[in-house]
Amino acid sequence: MKLSKLVAYRNCLKTFNVSDIQQRVDTDLKNILHLVESQSIDLDNLSSILSNDHETVMQSLEGFNTHVKQLKQKIQDQITELEKNYFQQNYRSYEEEIEKNLKYDYYDELRNDDFYMDQYGVTRRGINPAKVKYRQDIKQQISDRRLEISDDTRKLLNGRVMRHNSWQHAGMIIHPCSESFVENLVGADPLYLVDEQHELLVPTLNMFNEMYKARLRTYTIQESSKDELFKKLPDSQFGFVLAYNYFNYRPIEVIKKYLQEIYKKLKPGGTLLMTFNDCDNEPGVILAEENFAAYTPNGLIKQLIDNLGFVLTFEYNNDSNSTWIEVQKPGTLESLKGGQTLAKIVPK
Repeated sequence: MKLSKLVAYRNCLKTFNVSDIQQRVDTDLKNILHLVESQSIDLDNLSSILSNDHETVMQSLEGFNTHVKQLKQKIQDQITELEKNYFQQNYRSYEEEIEKNLKYDYYDELRNDDFYMDQYGVTRRGINPAKVKYRQDIKQQISDRRLEISDDTRKLLNGRVMRHNSWQHAGMIIHPCSESFVENLVGADPLYLVDEQHELLVPTLNMFNEMYKARLRTYTIQESSKDELFKKLPDSQFGFVLAYNYFNYRPIEVIKKYLQEIYKKLKPGGTLLMTFNDCDNEPGVILAEENFAAYTPNGLIKQLIDNLGFVLTFEYNNDSNSTWIEVQKPGTLESLKGGQTLAKIVPK
C-alpha cells in the first residue's frame, strides 16, 4: 500500500475511540441493571443473567479495543518503515539540486568574463547562455509553485500576518515573491526581504514606489554554504519572521538549520509564521510522492520546534496543503523605539 493511503487509513482509524464506546455502553447497561435490581420482581433470575451478560459484553469490548490499538500500532510501524526512504530521497534530491545550482553559478552574479563553449564547440568569453537559461527556468519553476488556498484561508492568514505589522520591531519575509502578505508588513521598521538571489526579490520590490523601495532591505542566502544563512543579520532584533511557501520544499534537516538561526535572530517574544507540507495528512504525502513538495510530517516539525525552545502559539490545518504554524521565542516582546513619522505605504 502506498504511504499516502496508509496515512489516510491511520487518520481514519484515529477518529474512532473504542474507549469512549466502552464507557457509553457500560453506563447504559448499568442503568438497565440498576432498574432491574431495584424492582421486587425478578422473573426466572434474569437479574443475575443480565449481570453476567454485562460482564461478557464489557470483556468483549475490551478485547475489541485491544485489537484496534494493535492495528493502529501496526499501521504506524509500516508508516515509520516506509517513510525512511522518503526522508533519504528527499534530502538526496535536495543535495543534487544544490550541486546543480553551484554548477550553473545560481547563487552568484553572472560574469561578463566567464568562459564557455558555444553550440559549435568554440570557446567564447562573456555571459554563459546556459547559465542564463538555467536561472530563467528556476525562476519560472519557483513562480509556478503556488499554494492553492481558499479565499477564507487567505483572509485568515492575512489577518494573522497583520497582527505582527508593527513599526516598533524589524520584520523579515523569506521568499516574498509577489504575495499579498508583503503589503501587510510594510509597517515593520525595517523590513527585510530575503531569498536565494536578488533576481527573485525584484517582483516584490516592483510592487512599491521608489521611496519605499529605498527603505526595504534585501538579503540573499546561500544554502550550499557551511556558514550561517543569516550571518550578517543582527541577533535578537526581529519581532516577526514570515516564511510562506518556502519550507514546503525543504527537507527536515534544512528546515532545522533555518529554525536554529531564526531563533537567534528573533527578539524574546518574537514570532515565526511558517507554512510547510504537512505529511501527517494524505494530501501532503501525495505531494511528496509526486516530488512536488518535501516530506515533512507535522509531528516531526512540532518535535523540532519544541527541541529548539520555541512555543507553539497557533496552528491551522484544513487537511490539504494549507498548513501553517506560529511559534514564539519565549519572553516579552519589547521595543526601545519611542515613535515614528506617520505615513501610509501604498503599492505602486
